[in-house]
Amino acid sequence: MHIAIFFAAISAEPLMAGGIEGSWDCKVGSAVKTTITYKSDGTFTSRFAGDGIRQGVRVKSTGQASGTWVLAQGSLTEHTSHAELAEFEVEGTERMGSHEAKAFLADLIGQTNVSDVLKLNKKRLLLRDARNRVHCKRMQ
Repeated sequence: MHIAIFFAAISAEPLMAGGIEGSWDCKVGSAVKTTITYKSDGTFTSRFAGDGIRQGVRVKSTGQASGTWVLAQGSLTEHTSHAELAEFEVEGTERMGSHEAKAFLADLIGQTNVSDVLKLNKKRLLLRDARNRVHCKRMQ
């Protein structure tokens, strides 16, 4: 038993806030791609592109978001305070400014997302939130 505990201790990678700082290219399933930058002052900025089913209809969106982040005890908490859309289509029809676009933004702004950090090293970040796994590669 002591051998197993020793092995787990030497194979675990430390999760430190300084380790997450920088820019990451991330995928959430096959529908969403995002580039996110975690800054040392506890803020983040991201650009996103999504193309998938939302509330039963095909939605394509691109835009940017920003907010704050905290990494503690193996969890990453992100709070989005600002978001804007560059593109928003429903079933192939441009719908910027529509009720659907406003509802989409309302879902993003004020959202707090908590993810378990499954892996964090110099090149990769793997997160798991309530619905998805997020696979990220550090950008050069």
